Amino acid sequence: MSTLIVDPHGSMLTPHFSVAEMSCHCCGLIHRGAATHLCEMLEMVRHLYGPLLVESGTRCQAYNETVGGVRDSAHLESMAADIHVSCDAARFTLIRTAMDCGFRRIGVAKSIVHLDTRDTTVPIMWTYYGGN
Repeated sequence: MSTLIVDPHGSMLTPHFSVAEMSCHCCGLIHRGAATHLCEMLEMVRHLYGPLLVESGTRCQAYNETVGGVRDSAHLESMAADIHVSCDAARFTLIRTAMDCGFRRIGVAKSIVHLDTRDTTVPIMWTYYGGN
């Protein structure tokens, strides 16, 4: 996978998602191809749901460990985004919309919904008990 360090010029992966917001918060790492695919799916969600606030996109190994991410997190490959939700109704609507748009791996926490594009033979949903 190709990587890119965030540039200061505001490059966009898709019309509504920038390289900056999808890159690692600590070092700017991004796998552009995988991130673009993720953002194309997020564009479909955004079209039906409304604007999305990405709290976490790509993570390098060090940052992933800092935030308590799992060792094989999809964030490490630019295949996941944690989307901020403000209330139960927003969380429910985002999950339903993401499923309608083809997301088959969804993690649910109090203030975020994790959406990722890893291949899976069956849909998977999990919760982060006591987190976010």
